[in-house]
Amino acid sequence: MSIKNKVKDRMGDGKIRPLYTVYPGVKSREFVPYSRRPVNYGNSPGWWVNLFMNRPRRRKNKALCRAIMQGCRDYDGVAFPLGNSKPHVYYW
Repeated sequence: MSIKNKVKDRMGDGKIRPLYTVYPGVKSREFVPYSRRPVNYGNSPGWWVNLFMNRPRRRKNKALCRAIMQGCRDYDGVAFPLGNSKPHVYYW
């Protein structure tokens, strides 16, 4: 069983991209390079989002929950960071 990367090893229609292919009129097998998508400067890479946006927010939530459970903070006076809005610190 081969291991395929679902992003790199798939074509646009979802089929598995062949590593080698025979082009029409050519007897030899040639390497098919991966097509590089242009960089979207409006987005950040996934590892960047995880490391610098999600983890700090989760750390703040955890600290607030611990403070509430220990009785250091009042539950009604705590404003938790919302999970659906990122601070949008861009990588580029």
